[in-house]
Amino acid sequence: GKVEGAAFLGQDVIAHVAVPNLPRPMVARLAAGHPLSAKLARGQQVWLNWQADQAVILKD
Repeated sequence: GKVEGAAFLGQDVIAHVAVPNLPRPMVARLAAGHPLSAKLARGQQVWLNWQADQAVILKD
């Protein structure tokens, strides 16, 4: 997907990532100390993945 925006929130970086064929962006959390957290930029192409036990699904 492509980063729509990212913001520091406490000890995390929260990124909104537009993913093809999804009506709304996914929200990804990355530890602020992670080497990639400072490199996130609007429009940047990124790859999202996670361990199955780390996923959280929120309903409207």
